[in-house]
Amino acid sequence: MIIVKETLITIFLLVALPDINSVARAQANFVPTNTRLSQMHIESFFVKDISIEKAIEQLSVQQRIPIGMICIPDNDDNSSESLTVNLARSTVAEILNIIITESSGYEWRELDGVINITPQNKDISFMHGILDLKVENFSIEKKTPRFLIRSRLLEVPQVVQIARANNKRSFAGQYGCGFQSCYIGNNPDFSAVFSNLTIREILNSLAVNSGMYFWRTFEYEGYYSIIF
Repeated sequence: MIIVKETLITIFLLVALPDINSVARAQANFVPTNTRLSQMHIESFFVKDISIEKAIEQLSVQQRIPIGMICIPDNDDNSSESLTVNLARSTVAEILNIIITESSGYEWRELDGVINITPQNKDISFMHGILDLKVENFSIEKKTPRFLIRSRLLEVPQVVQIARANNKRSFAGQYGCGFQSCYIGNNPDFSAVFSNLTIREILNSLAVNSGMYFWRTFEYEGYYSIIF
């Protein structure tokens, strides 16, 4: 079981988290860090003719790198500019910098063991309001389907209240990451209890500790979701 209360995390199935150094703010489209995650070496990384969102997802899932991404609102993956990346013996930071450079609409930084990717110069106040909402109690039972976890997060009363105030409607959908491998082996084989954490902190904790490496937001034409 994973038990999380405020900043305390007790883990029985997984290794301890890496030490995280302080992170400076972005001056361009990324924030360089000296933490272990962004300095991990990747033997090879190749994607061809896919959107930046899918490239980031593939990097996260294939290399098991915890990444959370707030996608540009009203930006359909199919309308994103496609990119091709072919790198060998590169760090995570170098790969991210190449991907992000291909799309000036994003910036990244590492925080609490998770790569955080957010849009530049876009109004994402609604999604920040959802992600920064503190939840008093949230629990996950063993082998709970991913779409049920998403549904329960989006059905938290305070989340619903914020959505209604912004004329937004949520949907969960019975799908996970595009590559269907964010969890090692179908639905998560763990249970967890979270207390007094934000939605973002819950998602990041799952990304780091549960094998669910990638999550992202979706906001399009009055609808929104959190996908993992």
